[in-house]
Amino acid sequence: MKKTGIIILLLGLLPLGLVAQEVSGGFKVGLNFSRFEGPSEEGPQGDALESNDFATNFHVGALVNFSVTDLFGFRAEVLYSQKGSQYIYDGPSYLRLYTRQGNPVVSFGNRREVITFSNSYLDIPLMAYVRLGRIEASAGVNAGLLLASRGQGEITFSGVSAAGQNIDPVILTVDGNYTADESSITGIGRVDNRTIDNQEVLIPEIVNAYYDGNTVDEILFNRLDFGLNAGLSIYLNNGLNVGFRFNYGLADITNQQQDVNLQMLDGNNLILNDDQDRNISLQTSIGFSF
Repeated sequence: MKKTGIIILLLGLLPLGLVAQEVSGGFKVGLNFSRFEGPSEEGPQGDALESNDFATNFHVGALVNFSVTDLFGFRAEVLYSQKGSQYIYDGPSYLRLYTRQGNPVVSFGNRREVITFSNSYLDIPLMAYVRLGRIEASAGVNAGLLLASRGQGEITFSGVSAAGQNIDPVILTVDGNYTADESSITGIGRVDNRTIDNQEVLIPEIVNAYYDGNTVDEILFNRLDFGLNAGLSIYLNNGLNVGFRFNYGLADITNQQQDVNLQMLDGNNLILNDDQDRNISLQTSIGFSF
C-alpha cells in the first residue's frame, strides 16, 4: 500500500509539465524542528511514561516550479531531510543484564531513558501554490524514504532483583545506528562486572541500538513515510524567499517487531507495542528560484 502511494505521487509529476506555461528550478536549505507523535505507555495511575520533545535538524535540496499562471502553479522538490525527536521514558520498568553465558538476570525498578533520534530521509514533496504579491501559500503531499537512523543518549536504572537484592544505579550510554546495528547483549567498549542474585552479570559502558532488543532481522523505523504539507513563503525579490512549512505524517514510522514495551515483561520475554507513531515537523528555509 505504501509503495503504491509513492508510485502514484511520482506519476503525479508527469502531467505538471503538460499544463505548465513556464518551468523553472531552484534550491532551498533550512532547519527542521521535529518530533515523534504517538500514544504513550501508561503507569499504574494512568500517567504518561513517555514523551517526545522537539529536536533540531536540517534539510537541503532542489526544486522545480511548474507555473500555470502568474498566480498559480505546482512545485516538486527533492530534499535530504533529517527528522527526529528527543524521546524520554521515565517510570516503572525492568532491566535484563546478562551473564557471560548469555543468561538474563532480571531486575525491576525505575528507568529513565533519554535518547535523541536523528532520522535521515530522501523526501519528495509535491505542492500546489498560490502567490499573491510577495506572499505564497502552498499545500500538498510528501513521500519519504529512510536513508539512515542514529540515536544517542543514556539509560539510568535502579531497583530490586527478582530475589530482592537492591540494585545500585546502572548507567548505560546508548550510541546506536538503527539501520545497521544488530541485536546484542554484550555492548561496546569497557564492561563492568557485578553480582546480582549470586550470578555475575556484565554491565557494558556503551550499548548499541538493539541492546537487549527483539532478536529479529528488523529495524526500529519503517523505511517508507508519507504525509501532508502546508506552507507559507515570503518573497524578498523575484527569486529569494523565506519559507515556513508544517509536515504532518500519516504513516506509522515504527516497526512493531522492535517497538518494545519498557514497563513490563511476559515472564522473562519482551512485550511488543501495537501502536502508531508519526513524524511531525516544522520547517524554516531560505530558497531561491531561477
